[in-house]
Amino acid sequence: MGIDENTIIRIISERAEIPKNQLAGTVPTVTGFADAVPGDLANATDGDVDSYTSTGTKINGGAGDMGTFVFDIERVRTMMISARVGVWASAGNVQSYIESSDDGINYRGATGGQGASIAPSITSATEKIVEGQVCVITGKYFRLRFYAGAASTANVRVYEVRGSDIPL
Repeated sequence: MGIDENTIIRIISERAEIPKNQLAGTVPTVTGFADAVPGDLANATDGDVDSYTSTGTKINGGAGDMGTFVFDIERVRTMMISARVGVWASAGNVQSYIESSDDGINYRGATGGQGASIAPSITSATEKIVEGQVCVITGKYFRLRFYAGAASTANVRVYEVRGSDIPL
């Protein structure tokens, strides 16, 4: 008898001191993705690692930003953030970053600069699902920013984003 991943997560959460996902039910907004804007955004934080947003697509004439998923976390706070994403492009690579902001306008990386990479640069013409590394952010907003490294048709799906407060 097999146990699915969601059941394992529920059991561990009930029996261990795993932090609760404080992003559960937070629906992001999306910017960019000029050729296909992702939908089903509630799937990004529904607690089901197998559900996902619809595909966001941008046809790039060269390297550049594809689009972002922006989360309003209600107040300035310090959180551990992780994301499970699917990315692919017809050429080049796709990079993903987490950046935070106090005002929703001026974003900074978890370590300053352009943002903390949540996953290795992916070069794949078919969807590659990546479990992103945990990043620490401080801000009222954070975003997942996706960048295409070459002229291509680049695609993104967000499977799950988790966040837990870090008490200071």
